[in-house]
Amino acid sequence: MLNHPSIVRGYVFGHEEDFFYLIMEFVEGQDLSRRIKEKGRLPEKESLGIAFIQIAQGTPPCSFSIGIIHPGWKPANISAYG
Repeated sequence: MLNHPSIVRGYVFGHEEDFFYLIMEFVEGQDLSRRIKEKGRLPEKESLGIAFIQIAQGTPPCSFSIGIIHPGWKPANISAYG
């Protein structure tokens, strides 16, 4: 229901016996956690680009209106381009 360049698409959610699964779009590239481990502290301009362009724009108000709230904002869930 959500379509935005900063949101990974989820294709299928289901369960089989006691196991739940989610099939998601594959995104090439490096996540923010790995980028920070490799390069250390990011320059301010890059950090702001990631925070305000990717995260803020990737969390559209419509997601809250349909009951979607991401429970785990963390660097491993964020792409390292900015």
